[in-house]
Amino acid sequence: MTSKLPPPVLTADHAAVDLLNSVGAPWGAHLDWLESGADLVDWMAQAGLVSAPDADRLKASASAASLDAAAQEARELRELLRGHLTSPSRQLIERLNHWLEHVAYDTRIVHDDWPAYFQDQPTSTPRLQVSVRIETADDLLAVLARSIADLLCNTDRDRTRGCDGPSCTFWFHDITKNNSRRWCSMAICGNRAKAAAHRARRKSDPD
Repeated sequence: MTSKLPPPVLTADHAAVDLLNSVGAPWGAHLDWLESGADLVDWMAQAGLVSAPDADRLKASASAASLDAAAQEARELRELLRGHLTSPSRQLIERLNHWLEHVAYDTRIVHDDWPAYFQDQPTSTPRLQVSVRIETADDLLAVLARSIADLLCNTDRDRTRGCDGPSCTFWFHDITKNNSRRWCSMAICGNRAKAAAHRARRKSDPD
């Protein structure tokens, strides 16, 4: 079934922060991109957390009930993270560890141009590719848990903050050099702020 939801807003510069933004009202109406199990799979594929083939295979093989249960857990993880961004709670950590303990990895050496490499004409070096094995609905939660754990353990929490838009509920992880980002998206709140500033200038200009 094709989702009736618009494409998600994926501008946070970290998948775990994009998870926070999987619910909101960027265009007025309240939307939740994790409403059902199928929605969860679609959102994770669009966010680059699972491959398109893995997403298609999982939707074909997993039961709707198991995917819906995963979506419920994903929504709960999302709100636990939202409430404990600056100081992760024991509940959040234990819940993440529960899913991280069940991660199964696929590990392989890959190269962009194997023929050239094997002919001793490499233009770049091989790299180690590690990905979570996606076989069940629970594996989706392992992927989300790993992303959240990375945000909490490997990033500067001061760089994760809310958008300056007056009514915006979205978050972002600031990766600019001078830590100066203000908007969840220039296409959404940035343009609104520009338009508001333009209207204010026109109003204050003398006739």
